[in-house]
Amino acid sequence: LRPYLLDRLGLTKAINSMLKKVSETTEIEVISKIEKIDEVFPNESEISIYRIIQECLNNILKHSEATKVDISIANKNKNVIIQITDNGKGFEVNSENQKQNGFGLLGMQE
Repeated sequence: LRPYLLDRLGLTKAINSMLKKVSETTEIEVISKIEKIDEVFPNESEISIYRIIQECLNNILKHSEATKVDISIANKNKNVIIQITDNGKGFEVNSENQKQNGFGLLGMQE
């Protein structure tokens, strides 16, 4: 289940590759500022970080109707801050509809 790009490129380049693919294959404008985060996390955590970002992007593509996504990843003394925003329609996290549809948000929270 480990994405091959993590082993081949490392976490930072794998995330950049994911963002490039979104930018090239959709109409969404992708703005990114990503600092190097390779070797900050154990391998198991790298997979989780990659999958969380992937799930966020998938949700934006499928549900948000956004035209722009902004992602920043900062590495401050091995404290990593990930911010992903879009200009889409948004949703209420605790609404009944969100609790019934899929496990994406739950998986990211876990």
